Amino acid sequence: MDGLPNELGKLQNLRLLDLMRCDQKNPIQPGLLQRLSLLEELYIVEDSFKDWDDEERQAERCNVNLSELSSLSRLIVFSLHLSMKRLPEGFVFPDLQRYDISINSFYGYHIFTGRQIPEYPNSRILRIIKLDASSPNAFKLLFSNVEYLLIDSCGTEYLIDITGGNHAVMFSNLVKLSLQNLSCLRTICQGPDHQLTFSNLTVLELNYCRLLTKLLSPVVAQSLGKLENLKLSNCNALKQIISKEDRMLLHSQNQHISLPKLRFLEIVGCNQQEYIFPITVAQSVPLLEKLIMRKLPKLKQVFGHEDEGEVGDGN
Repeated sequence: MDGLPNELGKLQNLRLLDLMRCDQKNPIQPGLLQRLSLLEELYIVEDSFKDWDDEERQAERCNVNLSELSSLSRLIVFSLHLSMKRLPEGFVFPDLQRYDISINSFYGYHIFTGRQIPEYPNSRILRIIKLDASSPNAFKLLFSNVEYLLIDSCGTEYLIDITGGNHAVMFSNLVKLSLQNLSCLRTICQGPDHQLTFSNLTVLELNYCRLLTKLLSPVVAQSLGKLENLKLSNCNALKQIISKEDRMLLHSQNQHISLPKLRFLEIVGCNQQEYIFPITVAQSVPLLEKLIMRKLPKLKQVFGHEDEGEVGDGN
């Protein structure tokens, strides 16, 4: 069978459609989804897409189906696993209550959440791999409630753009953030970051983000009260986790950054890293159990003020 019969569209009261173990090359015919206007739960695993040789044909078929999601106003639970290089121009995933969305990530990244995939989502998971630079904008409505976020090998210069207009608070539910192989990434947030918070983040991992010069703004850093695990590796342009200017700003406002639950800190291969945290942060990490620093040839300080001289050696 080449695809689901068009007659399925006559099931106008259908609330759940599960295609997670459908082996057909193109299980959803164009125009079918938008006819299922009462659909609340949709599960799709299109593993076969990754074996197609005709990329234009692949994009055309995927684009038709994804664009139809905007017509499903009652959709609240969504599981999607497919392979494609770009999303439809202007497409934005709808606001969802639960989801497990994986683009170009099938069975190699189950370690990210500690669970096998595919599965029926009981949380909010995004795995975005090898998409073009404009595609992350398609997930902007989901950034307000995503819990697990992996972005790998995408050409984006920033994670989220909140310049202009009104935006919901971003990443307030995020538990784990993993940014990998983002060779063009320059900043986490493009625009004012007062609507950006990591108040539930416990794990932060960055690897091979070569153009990132600083990691955290004061506003974002002050929201990391639940952070337990921080791992930075091979971020060659990264000089400071919090810049000197930002530290001075916090000091002038009599504000401090506290990481009371931080247990594990690893920084490896960040060739421009000059220091880790100011002394005020060092006094607020009572639970720190493991500190790993390797291949930091320019490290001046571990914890301390710049005018205090060296406190540690990172070689």
